[in-house]
Amino acid sequence: MIYSYLLQIDTDRFNPQSFPLTENKKNAFVKRMNTTELFLKESNVLQKREIECFYPCFYEEYCFYCREKDKKRLPKTELRRTIQDLGLGEPDTSDNINKYKISSPLFLVKAKGNHWFHNHLDDFDE
Repeated sequence: MIYSYLLQIDTDRFNPQSFPLTENKKNAFVKRMNTTELFLKESNVLQKREIECFYPCFYEEYCFYCREKDKKRLPKTELRRTIQDLGLGEPDTSDNINKYKISSPLFLVKAKGNHWFHNHLDDFDE
């Protein structure tokens, strides 16, 4: 009887991996952020600042942030790959220059999509 009842339940749209976004899950996302994500969040997203600089300057700023926060920094190639993996693009290499140009709205979209915000701790107004 129970078996026949279970066969009648429509499970077409059921996704067993779709867990609700709870406070504990948000805490876990924020706790697992790497140094690149923390740097971008604190120095660009929360400050509503876009990036428009040459890659060496960007890397120096990242290294300064890591030293200041006592975090382990990534090598240049790893940082570039991590930014690319986050969907923020690659530096503009036209005319043999490596220049990043990442807008503030793009930062905000990526930050929300990757759950970089913690509701009570991050002071951010849209």
